[in-house]
Amino acid sequence: MRFNKEHIGPFLGKLPFGSLAKSIRKLQHIPFLPFYHSLEFQASIPHISPIYSPRKVEEFKNDLDFILQYFKAISLEELILFKNGEIRFDRPVFHLSFDDGLREVYELAMPILIEKGIPATLFVNPDFIDNKALFFRYQLALMSTQQIGNIPSASFLEIRNHEAFEQFTNQYNIVFDSKPFLREYQPYMTFSQVEDWVSKGFTIGGHSMSHPNYQYISLERQLEETVKSVDYVMESFQMKYRAFAFPFEDLGVKKAFFEKIEKRVDISFGTSGVKSDDIPFHYQRTCMEKGRRTAADIIRSEYAYYQWARWIGRHKMKRD
Repeated sequence: MRFNKEHIGPFLGKLPFGSLAKSIRKLQHIPFLPFYHSLEFQASIPHISPIYSPRKVEEFKNDLDFILQYFKAISLEELILFKNGEIRFDRPVFHLSFDDGLREVYELAMPILIEKGIPATLFVNPDFIDNKALFFRYQLALMSTQQIGNIPSASFLEIRNHEAFEQFTNQYNIVFDSKPFLREYQPYMTFSQVEDWVSKGFTIGGHSMSHPNYQYISLERQLEETVKSVDYVMESFQMKYRAFAFPFEDLGVKKAFFEKIEKRVDISFGTSGVKSDDIPFHYQRTCMEKGRRTAADIIRSEYAYYQWARWIGRHKMKRD
């Protein structure tokens, strides 16, 4: 029987495993790594809201306040030093990150982070900076609201790799021009905004060039997308560290990939929540965009699930 964390986690989070603080302290050797994509102020976000529910600004502030009750905020540099065994912490720590380089992070999240003194890392896709192109899932989200032919909205949202996207649009003869949306809405940060993010003391890393789903592409393309994006970040923004976060997820990525990038990155990240990993420089992050669930609910579920998974030997990511 296969257990889905998204189904069993919330249930386990309600069981009496002990206090949350005690559970977190037991696992303080695993940094808590929450991540987001965007924030929502008043109106919905047309290219995102059909796919998932971004946190509203007040919800994001509440999330941070809750996290700060249990964890100390650390920088990417401190996280890498911790990974290298060069520093230790006397309490549980967290490092915050954002994926895709979306405009709302610059406009809405950054002022909050500055006010609260919280370091954060932005993982960017160089193909999208300056609104040069639009991620295919965001294109599908826009298409799903336009009642194209008799295609159900759900059909657009089920597609999770670029090859299937191309097959789908070819099958239904869909021609979607994203340039007007990119020009008018400006969903991504500009190059100068990313520069300003860095000038404020925040860090950035690679998130692949074009945001493919690594489960569906060859090892050669995985390596190319990864190394090129990290090299771009280093050369364009003079980062001190080479960081990479997988687009979508790292499930199905073989050990051979990590062996080949070990000397090309200082640290990398997946999206499987609170979990150990076979790869010593690779850490799992926790998505905080789960409907209207609060940070308290998400974090309790994650730590309860880890305890349960440890009992049955499923608390560590293992790779072939």
